[in-house]
Amino acid sequence: MLMTWSERLKAEGKQEGLRRVEQERKLGKQEGLRLGKQEGARSLQQVLLRQLTQRFGPLPESVHQKVEAISSLPRLTRLAEQVLTVSSLRELRLR
Repeated sequence: MLMTWSERLKAEGKQEGLRRVEQERKLGKQEGLRLGKQEGARSLQQVLLRQLTQRFGPLPESVHQKVEAISSLPRLTRLAEQVLTVSSLRELRLR
């Protein structure tokens, strides 16, 4: 069956539209994952700061800044676990 010129243009336009929708979906998913990781890091930073305050009392501003500068979820998780076993803030190695 032969397609007319307008039918072919419609089909090509539909395919291009589908490609664009799929590309936008992938970009949206990546952006959502990125934002989710950022939010997770912020939440874990807050938990870590609360744990540190409960364990060692009021924290110096420098500790707040160091914790808030850490964006790696695995690193924040390790630090939150270490709070349970360290005897001082210096042992945490927040650098």
